[in-house]
Amino acid sequence: GKARTRTFATSDAAGRVSFALDRPGPWLFAATELREAGADWESDFTTLTVVVGRAPIGGAVRLER
Repeated sequence: GKARTRTFATSDAAGRVSFALDRPGPWLFAATELREAGADWESDFTTLTVVVGRAPIGGAVRLER
């Protein structure tokens, strides 16, 4: 199978993170939000899967929300 690479990042104050999608194919993003709840912690989890196509010749693909 294909090698997998894991990248970890912490969001900025607005909750944003950016990654370079530097090759075509499927990408899986997983995120966890942790919040203090008194003496305990609460957490939420989410995932997102996208498929990146090939960039046009002489161009680049840029994804923005």
